[in-house]
Amino acid sequence: YFEAILKKLMGVTCVVSWAPPAGKTWSQASDLLRQRLELLGAKKTGTWSVDCEAYQLQSGSKVLYLVQSSEHPNSCYGILDSGTCITTDTSFEQIMAKLGNYYQPRRGAHTEAKGQRYVLGDNVVKIGAVTVGQATKGLVVEVEFVPSVDPSYCWKGVTSFVRRLLDGSVEIEQQPPVPLDRDGLFKPIDTSKQYVAVFSELRSGKTGT
Repeated sequence: YFEAILKKLMGVTCVVSWAPPAGKTWSQASDLLRQRLELLGAKKTGTWSVDCEAYQLQSGSKVLYLVQSSEHPNSCYGILDSGTCITTDTSFEQIMAKLGNYYQPRRGAHTEAKGQRYVLGDNVVKIGAVTVGQATKGLVVEVEFVPSVDPSYCWKGVTSFVRRLLDGSVEIEQQPPVPLDRDGLFKPIDTSKQYVAVFSELRSGKTGT
C-alpha cells in the first residue's frame, strides 16, 4: 500500500529555462552547467526526457497538453490550458487518437526536452536541450529535492540552489507552487505542469532570464 503511494509522489521540483551566457552556444552552455555540477561532486546517473504534445479543440481555442516522462514511463499527464489536470496511463494517447474529430495535434507544437541526469546530495538535477521539431529552442534545468513532498517546507531552499547553480541569472516565483491534489503533496503532474509552462515560454521565444 505504502509503496503504491510513494510511486505517485516525487520530491518538490523547480523547472526553469536558462539562456546561454553571452557568447555561448546552447551546447557550450549545457557543457558549462554539467562541468559546474561535476565540480560540486554530482554523480551522473544516466539520461532523461520529457515529451509534450499539444492537442487543439476543433471547435474552439482550448488546448490539451499531453506530457510523458522517462522518469515515469507508465504514466501520462493531461493538462488543459484552463488548469484542469489528470493523471492516467499511456493508453491515453490511443484515446486521443480516437478523438481526432474533436482534438487534433497542434501543428509545430510537439516539444521535447532531453539530457543528462545527476545526483548531488539530496537533489536530482536534470539539464537538457528543448527542441520543437528539429530546432533547439533553449535549455531547461530541473532540480528535485528528493526528501520533501511539501513545497511550503522546502521551496526557498530549492530555488536558492537553482539560483546558485545558474549564477542568479533566472527568474523564479518566490511563492511555492500549490500542489494540484487536495492532499497538498507534490506529485509528478505538478512537475509536468511546470514543463508545460516552460515549453510554452520557449516556443514563444522567451527564456528564464
